[in-house]
Amino acid sequence: MKKNYGIGDVHFSSMNKKNIETEELFLKWFEQWNPGKKEDCELFFAGDISEKDVNPGIVILQMMRLFKLCEEKFAHTYICMGNHEKKYFRCEEQHSLMFLDEFKSITVIENLSHIKTDNGFDVLVMPFFKT
Repeated sequence: MKKNYGIGDVHFSSMNKKNIETEELFLKWFEQWNPGKKEDCELFFAGDISEKDVNPGIVILQMMRLFKLCEEKFAHTYICMGNHEKKYFRCEEQHSLMFLDEFKSITVIENLSHIKTDNGFDVLVMPFFKT
């Protein structure tokens, strides 16, 4: 049976030691989680993968670990852009997940979209946007 899982608001951050410890616990759980056969499983993140405007090395490493695991465990991973992904640098808008373009089975959704996933699920995706 085809499966579609969802996780929201991970908020990777290095604001304090507790954040890093909590994220490590999440990653250990995620490593051990068996969602099923890869080809039958998809994952949706409901945004806010990171927390702050600047992501230091530890946060980047944790996010890389997470998304490498996603590629191992899921046929496809979709990420609905959250408000914490939007960043401004020298008055230019960008997002903290641009590096995920290098991952073949991960799609970051930046605009209001109605998509049909690879496993055949119809999903209305409503990312964060400013008016």
